[in-house]
Amino acid sequence: MSHLGERIADYLVGEMTKAEAAEASEHLRQCSDCSKQVEAFKRTLAMLQSVPDREPPRPLVFEVEQPKPSMAWLWRWASPALAAVAASILTVMLMSPSASEPSAGTQAWLAAELQKRDQAYAADIAFRQKQELLAEKEKLETATAIQMLAQRLPSGD
Repeated sequence: MSHLGERIADYLVGEMTKAEAAEASEHLRQCSDCSKQVEAFKRTLAMLQSVPDREPPRPLVFEVEQPKPSMAWLWRWASPALAAVAASILTVMLMSPSASEPSAGTQAWLAAELQKRDQAYAADIAFRQKQELLAEKEKLETATAIQMLAQRLPSGD
């Protein structure tokens, strides 16, 4: 038989068949590790059995927080009514024709906002192009200055 392991409790409590218990007893005579575990389990079991059973304190077991009676009936009545009102309002909002088509004022405002966005975008593009041209001009000026300096230097032949 392999080690008892998790079957130690079954052995001590008597939940093994006669054949299994005989095999476990034989194993315990040969295996000192399992014998030590059985002895430790027996001591633990004896300590647990020596402790008297106690009932938990009554307020901890049976005391349950009761809801306030004045608000409970109100909530039971009001919650379905509020849900029905909210559903009605939502239905009216979704079914109205003005909700699906923007008004003339909204369209004008949207057109103005889009025009502002387009102008800002165009200004940004112009600024970036100007910066790129200035950078190119600076590169050319630097390259020209380097060439002129190279021509003035005496050659190292």
